[in-house]
Amino acid sequence: FTSLLITIAILVAAVLAFIGSRFLTRPLVQLAAKARRFANGDWSQRAPVNRADEIGLLAASFNNMVEQISDLYRSMENRVEQRSQQIRTASEIGQIATSSSSREEIVQKTASLVLERFGYPLAAIALIEESGLNAVITAAQSSTPLSKDLLGKRIPINDSSLVGWVARHNQARVVTTAEETNAQFTSEFQ
Repeated sequence: FTSLLITIAILVAAVLAFIGSRFLTRPLVQLAAKARRFANGDWSQRAPVNRADEIGLLAASFNNMVEQISDLYRSMENRVEQRSQQIRTASEIGQIATSSSSREEIVQKTASLVLERFGYPLAAIALIEESGLNAVITAAQSSTPLSKDLLGKRIPINDSSLVGWVARHNQARVVTTAEETNAQFTSEFQ
C-alpha cells in the first residue's frame, strides 16, 4: 500500500511539475520565437499580453520595444528618402550649372528647382557684393507675388538677418514656420 501511495504521489508530482513547467516555459518559448522572427525582419511580430505576471510584463515590454524600433526605422527611412531627394536635386542643379550659359540663368533655375522639389513657400538666392558688406537677391521664386519685390534688394551681412546669417556662417538655414519666415523677411526688406 505504501509503495502504491508513493508511486501515485510521484506520478501526481511529475504531472504537476510537467504542467507547471509548460505553463511557465511555453510563453517564454513563444516570446523567444517572436523575437527571433522580428530580428530576422518580420516587423509585424507582437506578443500576446494575456497574463499579469512577469511573463506578461516581459511580453508588454517586448511589444513596446518593437513599436519603438519600428518607429525609429520608419523615421530613418523618411530621412534617407529626404536626403536622397536632396541629392537628386543637387545633381539636377549641377546639371543646370554645367549646361547654362550665364550666372543669372543658373540662379533662376536653381531657385525654381528648390521651390518645386522641396515645397518651400519661398526660395531666394542672394549673391554677395564684391565689397562683402551686402548680399543682393538675384533670384527669387515664390508661390506668391512676393518674389518679384525681392529682386535686387540689398541685405547687410550681419547676424540679425536671415540672409546675413547664412552669408556670414556659410551654412544653409531653413525657416520652418510661416510666422518665422514673415518675421525674418519683414525685418530684412523694409
